[in-house]
Amino acid sequence: MVILSKRLRLRSLMFCLAILSISTPGAPILGASGSSVTKCERLLGEAKRITERYVRSEQEGLWERLRSLREACNAPEVNAKFRAKAALIYRILPEYSEMLPRAAMLESIEEELETLSAPTAELLEIVELKAGSLEVGGKVGEAAEAVEKSLRLREALYGEDSTEFALGLLGSARFQAMSASDRERALSLADEGIAIAFRSPIATEEDRRKVLALAEDLFKELGLTAAEIRDRVSAVTGAS
Repeated sequence: MVILSKRLRLRSLMFCLAILSISTPGAPILGASGSSVTKCERLLGEAKRITERYVRSEQEGLWERLRSLREACNAPEVNAKFRAKAALIYRILPEYSEMLPRAAMLESIEEELETLSAPTAELLEIVELKAGSLEVGGKVGEAAEAVEKSLRLREALYGEDSTEFALGLLGSARFQAMSASDRERALSLADEGIAIAFRSPIATEEDRRKVLALAEDLFKELGLTAAEIRDRVSAVTGAS
């Protein structure tokens, strides 16, 4: 059995899934009007701008701003989807630096989102981040359940022939390689992701290049040679 490289073993699922995570566009907050809703909307916009731009002068008092964001957006009149958007930002607070407390916070948001009539992109992102937190926190079994749930969500949201589902399969493959130590399962999932990207009628060439690059990176980490990778990809895609 090929022993995984130290770099692969130490690379957390959280960062693997961050590559694959879905960005959710901004939109007006859905919910009753009121001071908490307005404050949540304002603070959410400010926090997104500050954390995305990384302007040093704007970082002053960031923790206090993010705690204010958490307080405002956790008000009961704020829509659950926007509480999730806020959590995706304030999860960087020092009180969530330990992975299991972070996972518990994310799970509480997950439970709220599951009361909605249909799955959302916010639910997917929360579940994937929870999976990463659990994996880093040593809860591999629970992390595996969250990874499987994220795949079901990707399929429900985007379809089984979508690039998003293919990327989810690659995230699951990396988890199998890193935490479950199941090399064959990891290879099989990566093959499936490549196959979907290349047969999908809606995948672009850029989508295919992205999926292939991630898969080839994983294959290298699993010890495949350049020739083995080339032969494997050709067998999956039918390319000569």
